[in-house]
Amino acid sequence: MSERSASISPGSTARTAWQVLHTRYSRSPVPASPYRPGPWLACLVMAVVITVQAFAFADGGISALGANILNMGVLGALLAGFLVVAANRVLPHTRMAFLGTVGVVSWLAVMIGATATSMELAVSDTVPLGTSLPAMLGVHSLIGIGEAVITVAAVSAVLAARPDLVALAPEELTTTGARVAAPAEGTA
Repeated sequence: MSERSASISPGSTARTAWQVLHTRYSRSPVPASPYRPGPWLACLVMAVVITVQAFAFADGGISALGANILNMGVLGALLAGFLVVAANRVLPHTRMAFLGTVGVVSWLAVMIGATATSMELAVSDTVPLGTSLPAMLGVHSLIGIGEAVITVAAVSAVLAARPDLVALAPEELTTTGARVAAPAEGTA
């Protein structure tokens, strides 16, 4: 018997590809993922999104790609991740508190990106900080409101459809008030 067939013997906890696909794509309850990616995965996703925007849509420019990834992808994502974790420890674990936190943190992530850009422009002696900071924060405070509304709508939709995909989602986010239970050992 080969090593592969020995690992999928009766009574083994190894899962076949069919079982994995069935669990992933069926309408049956899906257990909450034990993997919690955190802000590091958000940094990677933002870097990919910003790169695609720069190359496909000429948004932000290729020469400013590094600064844009740092300001929006890294600083914004890390700030958002750490603030949501901090707020999750202090605020009640309800849907409204969580979505409120997401909205405020989304707005703050835009503001930190604008602040970092202003500081970089001042350090490079391109525009004085006294000029760039008020201009950037004024415009981006409005942009941040739009970003917060869009983010809250997106997170709310994900929470309604698949709350297990949101790493820091409070327990009360399913319709029954409890997370979906994992299947019993040995079942698909």
